[in-house]
Amino acid sequence: MGTRYVCTDLGVPNRELVLEQLEERIVLDGAVADTQDVVAQQADGGQVDSLGWISTGNGWWYEDNGSGWWWEEATGWYWNENTGWWVLNSGDFSYWYHGDHQYWANEISTGAWFWWDDVTDQIWEPAFTWFADQVNTEWAWVYNDWNGSFYYTDDLHNMYQDHNGGQMWWFDAVTDNVWELYQTWFADGLGGQVYNDLNASFYDPSGGTHFYLQQDHATTTWTWFDWVESQTWEPYQTSFTDPNGILQYNTWDTTTYTYGNGLYTYVQNHLVAGENDAPQIGVSGTQTATENTDTLISGIAVLDIDAGLNDVEATLSVAHGTLTFGSVTGLTFTTGTGNHDTTMVFTGSQDAINAALANLTYTGDPAFAGTDNLDVTINDLGNTGTGGQLISTQSIQIDVADVPSLTGFADTYNLNHPTDILQFSLIQNLVVSDMDSPWVTVSIFVDSGTLASTAGTFAAGTWSITDTVANVQTVLDNLTYSQVGPGGTVNATTHIVDASGNSPVDGAFQIVVNDIPSLTGFLSSYSLGSPTETLAFTGIIITDADLENVTVNVQVSSGTLASSLGGAFAAGTWTMTDTVANVQGALNALVFTPSTAGYVTVTTHIIDAQGNSPVDGTFSISVSGAALLQDINPGTAASNPGNFLEFQGELYFTASDATGGHLFKIDPAIGLASVVPGSPTAGGGLVIFDGDLYFAGNDATYGTELWKMDGASGAFTRCTDIYGGTGSSYPSSLVVYNNDLYFAANTAAFPNPNTELWVYHIDPVSGIGTAQLAADCWVGSSSGYPSNLTVFNGDLYFAAYDTASNNGNELWRYHADPGQIVGTGTRISNIAAGTASSSPMFLTVFNDSLYFRANSASSIISPANSELWKVDINGTVSLAKDLWVGGNGDTSYLTVLNGNLYFAGNDGTGVKIWMMTPDETFSSLAWAGTASGAVKYLYAFNNDLYFQGYSAAQGYELWKYDDTTGTASLLQDIWPGANPNNGLSLAPNFYAYNGDLYFLATDGSTGAGHGYELWKYDPAV
Repeated sequence: MGTRYVCTDLGVPNRELVLEQLEERIVLDGAVADTQDVVAQQADGGQVDSLGWISTGNGWWYEDNGSGWWWEEATGWYWNENTGWWVLNSGDFSYWYHGDHQYWANEISTGAWFWWDDVTDQIWEPAFTWFADQVNTEWAWVYNDWNGSFYYTDDLHNMYQDHNGGQMWWFDAVTDNVWELYQTWFADGLGGQVYNDLNASFYDPSGGTHFYLQQDHATTTWTWFDWVESQTWEPYQTSFTDPNGILQYNTWDTTTYTYGNGLYTYVQNHLVAGENDAPQIGVSGTQTATENTDTLISGIAVLDIDAGLNDVEATLSVAHGTLTFGSVTGLTFTTGTGNHDTTMVFTGSQDAINAALANLTYTGDPAFAGTDNLDVTINDLGNTGTGGQLISTQSIQIDVADVPSLTGFADTYNLNHPTDILQFSLIQNLVVSDMDSPWVTVSIFVDSGTLASTAGTFAAGTWSITDTVANVQTVLDNLTYSQVGPGGTVNATTHIVDASGNSPVDGAFQIVVNDIPSLTGFLSSYSLGSPTETLAFTGIIITDADLENVTVNVQVSSGTLASSLGGAFAAGTWTMTDTVANVQGALNALVFTPSTAGYVTVTTHIIDAQGNSPVDGTFSISVSGAALLQDINPGTAASNPGNFLEFQGELYFTASDATGGHLFKIDPAIGLASVVPGSPTAGGGLVIFDGDLYFAGNDATYGTELWKMDGASGAFTRCTDIYGGTGSSYPSSLVVYNNDLYFAANTAAFPNPNTELWVYHIDPVSGIGTAQLAADCWVGSSSGYPSNLTVFNGDLYFAAYDTASNNGNELWRYHADPGQIVGTGTRISNIAAGTASSSPMFLTVFNDSLYFRANSASSIISPANSELWKVDINGTVSLAKDLWVGGNGDTSYLTVLNGNLYFAGNDGTGVKIWMMTPDETFSSLAWAGTASGAVKYLYAFNNDLYFQGYSAAQGYELWKYDDTTGTASLLQDIWPGANPNNGLSLAPNFYAYNGDLYFLATDGSTGAGHGYELWKYDPAV
């Protein structure tokens, strides 16, 4: 409810004291009992009964102890002659009465007090406690006290009403924090008058009868009653804009008016209210104009504070020219029209007049030069106040400079042929004028061609003559222009200056020399679905005014062009020279054959026999599909790129060129690959660890060991020599787990290499890295062959053999606590019973589980029942889906896309793409291939699945599954034909980088084809 103000009754004893006094006088229940006894036992006669009460014989009793109490037997009321209080006990209530506004009731059982509201509502109301009530239809908190009532809605609406007289008071929480009279004028401490209303307070500091100032209770903002002019409330000591667009600022004694875009001010004294103020005219200094040139007159504004929105009359006149308004909206003319008037008289509001004055143009009389005066007169037409009509006048000097003029040139001239000659005077007369100069100089510049006449000189593109006005006029009448070279647009500039150096703004015009052939009809872009498609152009049009032979060149950045109707293609350009008709026919038979996928830029050029040629045209052809990015190992040999990994914005991978295997990277600026300088022979296994790039490398001295490339310096360092000497540990399956680098490595030569799980740890203090055995799955000199290392739920999972291969190749879990370098490895499954191997593969984390392929019945060579298995978050291994019940589901190539798990599998009807939702709902997706191995190497890219698919017509090629439409389609037949091994390799190594898909493929290992090289698919093409 906000702050509640507790106030003391004004000049009346505190109610608690009065009640205490009354309660000390009599106990009502006892008094009633006493009087009943008196009535029953004592006859009239003035004798005192046993309780000290005496009957007066007229129905009244009084207490004979000096207390002053009387009791009326007929009504039951008590009256105290000392205090004047009346008291009546009735049921559970005791009623107390002491005249107007003092009628009270006390509920004996609760002790609650009530007051009879004989001031406003004529009802009983709670007393000496706050309660909610409706006051004038509005809810408020009410507190009835001994002599008054409080009404509280909020801190700004806190009232008190005196019961005696009904006067209202308001608590001023806005400024003074005191009680003040409400809706009654009263004098404040400064001698002014104050009137408090419900939502505002009014102040008359002068003690008069006007509401000069008003303060809003809610916002505390002040307003002033403009009794001088508008008779309305206006902001006080705050700038505001009046209806005429004039900025005003009111203080107690003055109002300041700012007009003319802030250039002029006028201060009005409030003490002279009632008088008609003269209109104000704001003018700037002397204006400068140019002979025979329109000049904008700036800085004129009018103000009449008495007029308000009423009209005033304005008169404008000049002696040696005319005046023109840009707009006459809101103006009524009695003289002139506002357009080229020497004198204009009009009426309008101040706002309309100022708007017109803001766009006032002065035009001197023809050939006038000298001084003119613009006279401005404003008549306020009386408007308001005493004194009648008032008129103000201002004059502005306009200095008109004497300037020569050169007119008559058209904006544009046209020549149909470069050999045509243009004589200007035959199109429109040229006119030179100057009233007082003995001579003028005329210069005309052209950016091509020549100018000539009977006199004057032409040099460096400019023709010039200096002579009398008459002589120059005669020479201009014979001025001609001749084109030199091919047609086009000629830009010209004119300049004139008199003997005094006066000159107008230079003029300009153009000469358009037609005779440029045009070649149109090519679209801005074309598209082909694959590199095997061709594009035939149609709708090509050639135009040439002279119908001469033309030459057309069409240049392509890749691919070839050919036409059955002529032309020749060489060095990327198709060319033909012939008549317009013949070349146009050949262009409409022109066919483009792409050489690869990507964007093809095309440039067109046409030139006629005279050398005229427009700007070359350009358009593009987008050829969808994949393209060979780089033939790293030239010819039919293969570079076999793989182990792709993006590091520091560049794509790193391993590949072999003619000199052997290397670490390569693709520079994103040029999009091509090159050997990383200083790198050893790279064997694979790229991974980012501790800000550096780790991989298996060979320097011929220590064999193939763990290497790194420093992420800051790019320097290469061998990290381990696990095998020792020139032997190779062949690190593989590199993965980062528990802030260390884990991998499989061997310590002996084949056929018993002792391949086990190793860990490479970097000391956080010294920064030195060391490698040590993490888990010896097959204890002894034999190999556990850990593979498919995958991190899941804080552990490292992998497939491995255990001691003596008692359980074959099964799923293992390795755990190391934070900070622990060597942890513990444990086999957690025996899916293939006995010594057989389940050979877990394709370990993939999805939906808080680790899914993988495992064989429950046979060897890795001929799996009899490879299905989908999983490890849940609790480490429990279970069969997730028996795709082909009783057969081999051949589940493989697990991939997560758009919140679902995809994989290749066979339910007995052929190999298909399958999808598993997070709730393990399975469904097979549309797919045309059903042969064994028809779906391989699923890879999620650009919200779709890309994979190696097989069909009888194309063999193994690049396919795409559209996750939106649910359809699979051949993306590109990279090696055309039906050979079973063409197109993609058996391990395409898909990798997404910079919005493109990189992979390994061949377009033919014999003839003109390439071996397995680096290809790129750009989905934007």
